[in-house]
Amino acid sequence: MNFLNITPGVMHILPEIIILTFALLTIVIEPFTKLKKLIGVLGIFVLALALTVLVISAYRGVRIESLFYGMLASDQFGIFFRAISIITSGIVILLSMGYAGLPKDSEGEYYSMLLFITVGMMLLASSSNLLMIFLAIEFVSITSYILAGFMKKEPRSSEAALKYFLLGGLSSGVMLYGMSLLYGWTKSLDISEIYMALDSGSIPIPIIIISIAFLLAGFGFKIALVPFHMWTPDVYEGAPTPVAAFLSVGPKAAGFAVLIRVLLVGMGGDIQTHWVPILAGLSILTMTIGNIVAIAQHNIKRLIAYSSIAHSGYILLGLVLSNRLGLEGILLYLLIYLFMNLGAFGVVIVVSNSIKSDEIKDYAGLSQRSPLLALALAVFLVSLSGIPPTAGFVGKFYIFAACIEGGYAWLAVIAIINSIIAAYYYFKIVRVMYLVEAKDSRVITGGIGSGIALFVTLVFTIIIGIFPGPFVSLVERSIHILGM
Repeated sequence: MNFLNITPGVMHILPEIIILTFALLTIVIEPFTKLKKLIGVLGIFVLALALTVLVISAYRGVRIESLFYGMLASDQFGIFFRAISIITSGIVILLSMGYAGLPKDSEGEYYSMLLFITVGMMLLASSSNLLMIFLAIEFVSITSYILAGFMKKEPRSSEAALKYFLLGGLSSGVMLYGMSLLYGWTKSLDISEIYMALDSGSIPIPIIIISIAFLLAGFGFKIALVPFHMWTPDVYEGAPTPVAAFLSVGPKAAGFAVLIRVLLVGMGGDIQTHWVPILAGLSILTMTIGNIVAIAQHNIKRLIAYSSIAHSGYILLGLVLSNRLGLEGILLYLLIYLFMNLGAFGVVIVVSNSIKSDEIKDYAGLSQRSPLLALALAVFLVSLSGIPPTAGFVGKFYIFAACIEGGYAWLAVIAIINSIIAAYYYFKIVRVMYLVEAKDSRVITGGIGSGIALFVTLVFTIIIGIFPGPFVSLVERSIHILGM
């Protein structure tokens, strides 16, 4: 065994080592400190340090190579999604510090769980071996189950965690069966070697299609694709709101990262003809069902849950096309979605802390009780609708333009119709905030952490919409690994 091959691997995962070390220390020191929020503050600094190390490595240039004997890939594509994981966790920790629903005696454990799941997502984004992908997905999944049920005394939280666990276990089993089929026929777990075996034409087409279907069931669960979305509304409603915010962005981005890598690196070329029609159908189903069901929701967390499902359908369009513009659209959309969706959840956290309700009707007159919060939520909802000059418009423009460029104008039409449907239920909330009289005149305010998180998400939601150039350049540099 050549141990020299391990050294560059250790340097590659240095950000993960930093975060994991602090998460382990947190478990040790948590019982001996009464200042639980201090652990969250330190966690933010640790995440900032890890992000700095990651940015420095990207700035110096990353050699595209295989590390840890093919388990991980070193490339700009992985760095992009690892950065998204860190930023997501940092914002969620800020939002969590102002959330009243967390058990005070175990708040430190909560922050350590967020750090652990961050490491899992980062490893998933760089995984290039089916075994490593499975281990990373399970690490993220198990931690997600714990976080979803973190409010142990709340029946809804326990119910959400149980449903999440049962459905997650089923999807993992189906995905593992697909992986075992690929391994049995290709004699390899490395996705590059799998591609060479599949491209040779020696593998029966039915086996390839069945393997793809099983893999999509596992990945589809993580990114909430229809029909693997059943867990989403119940888990979002029952889980602590910061956890729902995290699940809507972090695991979704990591899931798309591994889906792109497996399909385009492991099953690209002529094999695409077998999975492109499947993804096109899943995309249409996902965006349509997500948007239509969202119209009937009265709970804002459930509405955002179905909205999140619909956005997975939009993002999947970029993978259906598999051209350069489509992949740029996926990365750009996920970056934008991070800020606008976490921002919307941030307002929900502040409001629910005050009014003790997540019902949309209770947002009546929010513009009178807290003009800034109402304005922030309105901007986030407008961005989620895809209306200029917000960032959401830029994300949808890239995806829809990719559809037209790739000869799928009919898919763009379906997506635009869905965006119009989505605008209806987003503006239903805006109408309640601005046009319905408030039943309570008490002012709603948030904490320092929530204020910082909302400021950051709001600024980026606006800046990316007005000056998208630097962010477009960022995603252009991040897809070279895929040969685009």
